[in-house]
Parts: sequence; C-alpha cells; structure tokens
Amino acid sequence: MMERQKSAWPYLKGYKFNSLLVKNFIYVFLLVTIPLLLVVALNYNALSKMVDDRVMGMNEELLQKSAVVTDNVLSGIFSELNELTMLDCVVEIVQLEPDSEDYQHKVNVTVATINEQIYSNSFISSATLYCETYDMFIDKLGARPGSQVNVKPKWFRIHSQIPIYGACALANEADSIYFCQPVWIKEGKLAGMFVLDVELRNLKAILE
Repeated sequence: MMERQKSAWPYLKGYKFNSLLVKNFIYVFLLVTIPLLLVVALNYNALSKMVDDRVMGMNEELLQKSAVVTDNVLSGIFSELNELTMLDCVVEIVQLEPDSEDYQHKVNVTVATINEQIYSNSFISSATLYCETYDMFIDKLGARPGSQVNVKPKWFRIHSQIPIYGACALANEADSIYFCQPVWIKEGKLAGMFVLDVELRNLKAILE
C-alpha cells in the first residue's frame, strides 16, 4: 500500500499545469476576462462623455439663465431711472431757485417721493439728483450746494468734462455702478442729472 502511494506521487506532481483543468481555466479566463475588461472600458468612456456633456449643458443653461436675469435687472433699473427723471417733483425742483420760499418743502417732497419709489429695490444703495442750473445735490440727506460737497462723485467729474446727454452706466471705484440719466425740461434744456448707485454685491446676490 505504501509503495502504491509513493509511486503515485510523481504523477500527482507532474499534473500541475499540464492538466486539462488548468488549461481550460486559463482559456476561460482569457476568453471571458479580456472581453469583459474591454466592455467595461468602453462603457466607462461612454459614461464619462455623457457626464461631461451633461455638465456642459447644465453650465450653458445656467449661463443663459444668468444672462436673462441680468438683462431683466438692468432693464428694470433703466426703466425705473427713466420714471424717476419724469416725476413732476423732480422736473420742478431742478428749475426752482434755492432761495425761493417753499424750496425746502419741495426738497422734502422730492426726497420722500424718490425714497418711496426705490424702496422696494434692494439692489439700489443710493439715489442722487443733481440740479445743474443751480449746482445743487439732492439725496436722502436733503439738498446741498455743490460747494459743500468736498469729494465729488466720479459721475459728476465725468459729466463736468464730457456732458452726459443720454442714459448710461459708469463703473465706480468702490465696486458699484452708477446708472445715470439726464433730466430735461420742456425747453429742451439739460437741467439736471439723476443717478442711481447700485453695488455689485447686491446684483450678485440677485443672480445667485
């Protein structure tokens, strides 16, 4: 019995990689694994491309929405600016002499009307009416002669050098944008300038 076991050992030792079982295992491994890896690689590339296309499409959609929102906001600002310049109190105050008896009352009415008009627009940080005929600045603090305004705003310096005759937007040094529009009287004379100061962070908050 011991001799049979010893004599069988060389056959078992030589079985190793020469057997049909091992050869079949290698064949099956090569035939199944390699095509499977190819399929996985192809699917991965297709999935990656699909994800990239989807992300690009979403970004493009977001950019389009942002552009539409921006256009609407800017159109709204210019529309409101145009309404403000045509208010009766505004057209009247730019022609009224500061020495007149009811000037201060008219200024108070103008300031109250402007504040009420722009109250709901959170992106407008301040509004200024410049009466060019009498060199007066009117804002939420009231009326002040130009001689008492030590630091003139950028829009005023530009307007002094190159008169602004139409609605425009000017960048300010303090991360804000000036939206300017002249105030005309019936005689076709430039009598003032209405300016809305809009901070960029307020616009950014709307677009987010």
